[in-house]
Amino acid sequence: MDYKKYWNIGDSYYVSGDYNLAIKYLQKAYEIESKSECLNYIGCCYIKLNQLDKAFTIFERLTKLESWERPWFNLGRIHLYKNELEDALKCFNRAIEISPSNGNCYFYLALYHEKTNNIEEAIKLYKKSLSL
Repeated sequence: MDYKKYWNIGDSYYVSGDYNLAIKYLQKAYEIESKSECLNYIGCCYIKLNQLDKAFTIFERLTKLESWERPWFNLGRIHLYKNELEDALKCFNRAIEISPSNGNCYFYLALYHEKTNNIEEAIKLYKKSLSL
């Protein structure tokens, strides 16, 4: 089998909510081609499984490999879940710095502002995320 087939099977398991099987197939895909997108997806599976330390390790590694916003906003999500608000804010801002036209970056920053009861700013950022 090739990378794309393992990726697609892993993606299907992710969508169906079977994150353990998704990890299994995504890891096989990653063994074939060491693509950052695959590793990022594995980290997202670990978030869904509430294995935040494993996810954190993956995303932190990805931030050192290349300049890509996804691992930054995923790290921010983990910090937000752990109520590490200052670290979450730094990660979301870094994601926006890397990719200012990515609506997901603003969406996660809006979540931060919602959690910190800055509702007006959260609404503004949610709307911005929709416009991108």
